[in-house]
Amino acid sequence: MRGPNHGGTPTATDRKVSGSVVMPDIGATQIRVLSGLFALAGGFSILFGVVPNPALPIDLMAVQVGVVLLVCSVVILVLARYMRPWTLDVVIAIAYLLAAYGVSAVRNGENQLLIGLALMAFATFAAYFLPHRRFLWHLVAMLTAFVIAAIAAPLASSWLAYVAVVVAVAGVSVVVSMLVSAMRELVMRDDLTGLLNRRGLDVLTASMHAVAERSGAPITVGMIDLDGFKAFNDAHGHAAGDSLLVELVRAWEPQLRETDVLARYGGDEFALVLPGSDVDEALEISTRLHSAHDAQWSVGFATWQTGEDLYQALIRADQDLYDIKRSRPSIPQQPAPKPDTPRVTSQTGDDV
Repeated sequence: MRGPNHGGTPTATDRKVSGSVVMPDIGATQIRVLSGLFALAGGFSILFGVVPNPALPIDLMAVQVGVVLLVCSVVILVLARYMRPWTLDVVIAIAYLLAAYGVSAVRNGENQLLIGLALMAFATFAAYFLPHRRFLWHLVAMLTAFVIAAIAAPLASSWLAYVAVVVAVAGVSVVVSMLVSAMRELVMRDDLTGLLNRRGLDVLTASMHAVAERSGAPITVGMIDLDGFKAFNDAHGHAAGDSLLVELVRAWEPQLRETDVLARYGGDEFALVLPGSDVDEALEISTRLHSAHDAQWSVGFATWQTGEDLYQALIRADQDLYDIKRSRPSIPQQPAPKPDTPRVTSQTGDDV
């Protein structure tokens, strides 16, 4: 069985999703967490600036940076409705540039190291809320800024302390990013077939539709429903039905283009999203899919129109599907003999 959690060769859909998962628009949780991080950083900066120290006077610079951070926290909340996904990158960059300034301006090495460790909070935020590639860019940028600031004003007793901060920030945030990517992959995949599920389909195709709207290129969506699948399950058992679904997916995927998206919509229903194709071209693709396996199924198509969401288009495709089914005599499911149970593969891809 193919897919990210079943071993074997990655499918076309695997390659597209694992490379750059499309993230949803900024939500209330992201705003609250980001605002809270700025408020927390500002509060600690002011605290360290005003706490009496026998050796040092009040650190006005630390107080000023803390006030700026608190103002940023409020601004984020006030302007939340106007923020877009790319503004997260700008706000995170502001955070680590302020941190770099603080590292270069504080009067002792302990505060430098504390500021460096505070970067871990913003790195973890980026690891959780941003796609992996964007997170890595931020991680490299923030650690570079920290190192440059520390080199400009080295106050710690040993350079190993700076190395420890860099390793800690990078290590924790990278692990978080990997875990989050794995969890997102799991919640967007159908366990049986390895295809995208409804959530994954919605996430992946959102940017696809936005690009098509700007370019004017058509997108056709399709709904596939197996004919007589319930009768097949009753005759052969649900395990055989599951095997048939996996067998179909394996047969269909080589017939699709790299940009096409096949998802399991539920039960014996599959959704197709075909960017750059009109309905006539979609029918040609369905002919190839029919020729790849002798199981009987029906498909309905609709054009994904400007201004509508994916599910509105799929509802029209589903209506077309059932118009087709009602217009012809009922045909029982006649797949080839009961499908063989797929060989189980280990996580390394070896047959067992």
